Amino acid sequence: MSSIEELCTQHQAQGALVAELKKTKDAGVKDAVAQLIAIKKAITALQPDHEYAIKKKEKKKKKVKATNPDGTPVLSKKELRVQAKQLAARKKAQETADKMANATNY
Repeated sequence: MSSIEELCTQHQAQGALVAELKKTKDAGVKDAVAQLIAIKKAITALQPDHEYAIKKKEKKKKKVKATNPDGTPVLSKKELRVQAKQLAARKKAQETADKMANATNY
C-alpha cells in the first residue's frame, strides 16, 4: 500500500501526462486517464477528504413550475400570448356570427 505522499506525486505526474497527451491528441489518453482515476480511487480510500480524492457531484435540482395561489400553474409569456390570440379569434368569430344572425338584407 502506498502512502498519501507517494500517491500525490503519482497523481501530479499522471495528471501532467494526461494533459500532455490531450494536447497532442494521442490515442493513449484513455489508458492514462484510467490510471489517473485508479490513483484517485486509492487516495480516496486512504483519505476521503483529500483534495485529489474523488468527490460526489451534486445533482442539479429540477426547477419546480410556479403555481398560483389557487393551484393552477403560472403561464409563461408565450402561453399568455397564445391564449390572448385564441380569445381574440373567438371574439371575432362570435361578432361575425352575430352580424350574420342580425343581418336584414336577404
